[in-house]
Amino acid sequence: MAELSIQEIGMSKRITDYQGLRESIPDIVSEKISSPDSWLDTGCGMGGSVRASFERFPGTRFVLADPSSENIAEARKNIQGAEFVIAPTDGLTMPDASFDVITAILSHHYYSQREKKMDAVRNCRRMLREGGMFITVEHTRYDGDQSAKDSEWRDYMESKGLEERFIAEMFQRRGTVYFPMTEEEHLSMLEEAGFRDAKVFWRTCSDIGIYAFRRCHGKSIPALSTVGKHQITISGSATHDLLLLRNRQLQACRGDHSSRREGFRRIHRGIGSRGPEGRERVRTGFPRLLLGPPDHSGEVPQAGPHG
Repeated sequence: MAELSIQEIGMSKRITDYQGLRESIPDIVSEKISSPDSWLDTGCGMGGSVRASFERFPGTRFVLADPSSENIAEARKNIQGAEFVIAPTDGLTMPDASFDVITAILSHHYYSQREKKMDAVRNCRRMLREGGMFITVEHTRYDGDQSAKDSEWRDYMESKGLEERFIAEMFQRRGTVYFPMTEEEHLSMLEEAGFRDAKVFWRTCSDIGIYAFRRCHGKSIPALSTVGKHQITISGSATHDLLLLRNRQLQACRGDHSSRREGFRRIHRGIGSRGPEGRERVRTGFPRLLLGPPDHSGEVPQAGPHG
């Protein structure tokens, strides 16, 4: 990785184990998504928090968004080869299902109103492809144990050589500049926004990181029955919509029961008409259908200026 910028050095003094956080995000994406085709980092600031991911996935199309034109100007210098948009998360207008991964790293805690933050989270879900991954990292709050966590956070900042006036500022900004939520509030908001399989992957005295997936319904479906000699099995966490939307001719199906039923009929007819070798190809294709990057073509138009 290139030498840390001044902004990144400053973040590493304020955010507990900031360097470890930055490196953990591409590790999780690599494990869950493999090689994403497209990635939106919203609230990108000057680009420091996503730089490790940008360098880790050189074949991925990155779009960086931030409401500050000054931040975007600096991000252009730090992340060369990405596209850039000046807009807050709730104001982004990219088409539905544009990205495999969306990250909001230390940005959404600046929303002072829950409704606006919910709008931002829902907009992220809208822009994700089915099966896509949303990663959010924010300052957090610990009800009943805040003083102990604050003491730990202070010790960390002091150990990094941060001046007392800047340490005091971090605490003074709580509730006036940034508005942290508890872990339970974060998870509840993600579920309410329609995300599924949310898990905490990062937890420190000051911050929390959660990833979740876009699933239209999140209902388990049973394994498909045996076709000839070949057993077709599907993970119980898969959804009807995930299967349907991965077949281009069924992309218009959005959860309607009759549409899903007809979609599965088409899938079964396709299996039955291919013979033993064709059935085997379909069987081995299902894991890719569930876990691989979505099939798409063409560039996705973006709103705002680009790099």
